[in-house]
Amino acid sequence: MDLIIVSQIIVFVVMIILFMITLKFDKTPISVKEMAIVAILCVLTAVLSKVLVIKIPPTVPIFVIGFSASISITLGILFSPKLALIAGVVIDIIGLLLAMIVGESSQPFLGFTLTAMLSCYLPSLLIRVTKKQGTIVLRGLIITALIAAISLAYFYLFNVSSISIDQQQNDLTDSLRYTILASLVFISILIIVINEITHKRFSTQSNMYVTPMQLTFIILIVEIVCHIILTSLWVNIMYGVPFVIGAATRIIKALLILPVNVAIIYLVLRYIPNEYKRHLIKEDTEELLLEQQDQQEKSY
Repeated sequence: MDLIIVSQIIVFVVMIILFMITLKFDKTPISVKEMAIVAILCVLTAVLSKVLVIKIPPTVPIFVIGFSASISITLGILFSPKLALIAGVVIDIIGLLLAMIVGESSQPFLGFTLTAMLSCYLPSLLIRVTKKQGTIVLRGLIITALIAAISLAYFYLFNVSSISIDQQQNDLTDSLRYTILASLVFISILIIVINEITHKRFSTQSNMYVTPMQLTFIILIVEIVCHIILTSLWVNIMYGVPFVIGAATRIIKALLILPVNVAIIYLVLRYIPNEYKRHLIKEDTEELLLEQQDQQEKSY
């Protein structure tokens, strides 16, 4: 059986299982207002994914730098996992329709649908998990992820003699290797320093429930799972681009765009009214009330 067909079947089964598990455990009610807001964000995400993108190389892109991921992650942070899953599917469908309208030859593949789902779904889960983690744990996870990314990029740069870009072989010289690696190390250190500075300054603001350190961790996980691993796998299956090349180039892109995505998402969340963040604020309130009740019972 063809590899693409087998992959489609496996991905379809994974998507069904993911939906069943989420619908079983996520009992959050969905209001009409929330559905309308999510629909607008889905359209905006799909449009930005087609309009505001940088393709490298332009003709046969190995990876794409875009800003639609910022909205997908924001959408996942703001809404429940169940709604985030639905939003991911809608974003992918709208993206396919837009591709057909503008005349792009795009073969539907469920792998990219799964990636779109997880781009919204993972932030919805991770924002709840990171709320219960201390600063030391988050810092350690971020540093570990950055070290792993740089290590993989190093392995790729010093074990490949050339890169095939746009059907042409481009030699990797030692100077180019060290320049790319030094840039990645510098960006990683810059990310850590910015997180340390901004965490103390912005984490205590009353109209926020997420810190830059949380956002950095969430974006790193989304980039690693959805883009570095899954997208590289789908491109390998669909177009034959070697997985190592796709993953390594996406690591470079992920580290370059990470500070920009953190800034965009933080600014968006900063000025969103609290009523759209109420599901997380409510959880915080309930946890605080439970803690207060426990303290009162112990005092008696």
